[in-house]
Parts: sequence; structure tokens; C-alpha cells
Amino acid sequence: MNPLRSLRVRAFTLIELLVVIGIIVLLAALLMPAIIKVQDSSKMTAAQSNLRQLGSVVMSYVNDTGKYPPGSDAGLGSWLPCNGEVTPTWRGYWSDILSPYLGLNSYWGSQTSPIFDSPAKLIKTAAPTVAFTPNPQIIQDTQWGSGHVIPASRVTRQSSVILLGDAVQDPVHGWVCFLPWQQSQLYDSDPNNADQYIDATNNKDDASNQFRFRYGNKGQFLFCDGHVELIENGKLQKKNFAISY
Repeated sequence: MNPLRSLRVRAFTLIELLVVIGIIVLLAALLMPAIIKVQDSSKMTAAQSNLRQLGSVVMSYVNDTGKYPPGSDAGLGSWLPCNGEVTPTWRGYWSDILSPYLGLNSYWGSQTSPIFDSPAKLIKTAAPTVAFTPNPQIIQDTQWGSGHVIPASRVTRQSSVILLGDAVQDPVHGWVCFLPWQQSQLYDSDPNNADQYIDATNNKDDASNQFRFRYGNKGQFLFCDGHVELIENGKLQKKNFAISY
């Protein structure tokens, strides 16, 4: 008997190799949904953390001024002539106005902190952009619309009134429709309608002025008292947007 023959390693047959490869592919297919679910959960947790931090920033602003920031603001600077009219000095959107509380000096989104962004948004952008939209009754347009700066004392139901939520993105650029005056359909001042549900949206990134429900048709919303809730599309209520009744 040749002693070298007993040391010879038996090779796999083609069928055995195909069986092993098939098992690996099957296991990968079984594990992939779990991996995606873990990734989605991680993104949701990160977005929730960003919303909570934004809540703290807004509260710092409210503590300093006694008011909520405007959605867009002319500021209190000098008045400049423009096309024969007088227009106030432009100061920026609500995110620009809050940026100094994050050590930034933003102007038209020139310096956007990552906490304004959401890792869960589907259309990625090269730099951080605002990914949340405000309640148009709390953060109102004082530049082009007829809105007012809202004193904090006017919000009497802080635990049930929404401050910010995930926003729909523009499908081309990934920008979000975060301008508060674009959300006027949410307003209902009749207390008899407080518990009515707001119609579900198409929930697509189509540049419409709607909230986005990114997590299994559910969205994250920051309330005025600082807590965050995951709410199903079609389950938002009129009272979640009314300042007071």
C-alpha cells in the first residue's frame, strides 16, 4: 500500500459544491430581511434622536425669547427699498434662525447641522439638509404669508400638539417641503373637530407639501413638550395641529 495515497485529500464533487453554495444563498436570503430591519431600526432611532435634539434647541429659543421661531423671518433690521416697495431685511428660515444655538451662522441653509437631517430619508443629499417640517400653526410664515410669531403661552396642550415631523422630499434634488405655510390644509379651529383624523397622504417623495411616513407607513413626530411619537399615516388628528381651543 502506498503510504502517500492514504494522505491524499478527497476533493468535493461538483454536486456537493452546488449544494453548499445553494445552502449559503438560502441562508443569506433568510437573513437579509432581518439585516434590513436592523438597519431601518437604527435609522429610525437616529432620526428620533435628531428630533429630540431639535426639541431641545427650540426650547432654548423659547426660553430666551418667550416665543416660537417663525417659519421664515424678515428680522428686525433696517427696511430696504425693493422695486418701489419696502421690504424687511431677510433673516432666513426657521432652521437658519435656530442654527446659532448649534454654534452655526446659517443663511438660506448655508450651514445646516446634521440634527436637522434624517438618516432615514430615501433620497440622499451630498450635505445635511433640513428633513423635517414644522406645524404651520406653531412655526408660521412672517415673511411672505400672513403669519405671526407665536408666544409659547398660547400653546396650552403641549403634550398633544405637534411641533415637527418627517417631511416629503423633492424626487430630483432630495430637498424637503419644510415651508410651514405650505401645510395650511392641516388647520381646523373648530374644537368640535378636535378628534377627527386627517386623511392619509399618498406617502411618496413627490415634492408635495406633506408629512412623510418613512417607517412602515408610520412617521415620527416631535410634540411641543419634547416627546416623540411614531404615528400611522391617517391617524393624525386635528387637535395635533391646533394651537388651542
